[in-house]
Amino acid sequence: MSIQKNKELCNATEFAAKCGVSLHTILDWVSKGKITPEVAAGGRSYFGESSYAQVQALLLKRKNPVAYLAVLVANDEDELAEKRAAWEKLQKEVLPRGEQITGLKEFLRTLDNAQPVVDDAISKKLRSDLARQASDAFQSSVFERIKNIYNTCEKAMELPTKFFISMILGEDTDEGELNLYNSFSLGSSFSPARQAESCKEEFRKIMTRYGYFNAIKLRGLSMGDVFRSGVSLLAAENMPIDFNQPAARSLYNTQASQVRGKAKKSFVAQIASRGYFTVIEAVGSLTKEQEDFITNAILDGDYTSIYFSSRNIVSNESLRDIGSAVRVADMKFIVADEANE
Repeated sequence: MSIQKNKELCNATEFAAKCGVSLHTILDWVSKGKITPEVAAGGRSYFGESSYAQVQALLLKRKNPVAYLAVLVANDEDELAEKRAAWEKLQKEVLPRGEQITGLKEFLRTLDNAQPVVDDAISKKLRSDLARQASDAFQSSVFERIKNIYNTCEKAMELPTKFFISMILGEDTDEGELNLYNSFSLGSSFSPARQAESCKEEFRKIMTRYGYFNAIKLRGLSMGDVFRSGVSLLAAENMPIDFNQPAARSLYNTQASQVRGKAKKSFVAQIASRGYFTVIEAVGSLTKEQEDFITNAILDGDYTSIYFSSRNIVSNESLRDIGSAVRVADMKFIVADEANE
């Protein structure tokens, strides 16, 4: 059967172009039994939809997950130890910020996909922490007013704290206690009405800063409600929060950073534990077995990037063979000097 007789079939060259890989890769996969030609007539292979599906599966394995092969070659053991330390530092400090090295953008995208998006579901801890901070800030402002009254007039200490809280919050107070308070001659700024008005303005500022004011207003909550039950009211799952406000945004960003940081560390550890970071070490030069492992691993699609500690020590022949495999596999070739620039 010829390709002219069946338009759905391609020869190896056409099939390679269709799949977006080199002819060498297609022939290598056929020789290893990874791809089965649709038709083999007259010594020539043709490929159809089933072959294309096999290639797509192989390409998916190549791209997911991202994997790094480190080749550390040195003149002696001391130099090898230095190169090992340099690689560990690179792996720890640079790879999670892959934009610093050409070719690691795919790794960065993979990490981003692994990070939970905090916007999708505000965590209970964030709600609780934010509610606690907002409630504490408001309660502190009320007690600071009471302290200011005590400092201004010692006789005010004859009245119970409960009276001052009710007065400052604009609530009903005991008539006898109120008459006693008015007899202290504290000035107009300390009048019950002025204290309640000033507290209301401070309450608005604090709750706005923490992203709660609009929700509190909508639900008809009083200052007393928030003062006495702020944490439970504000931490409710159905309480909307405006995270565009400064204090709310700051706490949100802090927790989001912590969550994402833990996810990133976990993902990097997961990659390392699964062997996606593989290190090959050699003194003097690579052995034939190591060269074969590197070349085969590259052609098999086990790795997407290769980090070389040095070009100088490896023989030109080895570099040529590995370089050819890298070009065929379309992987990233990172050399130590390039990574440090």
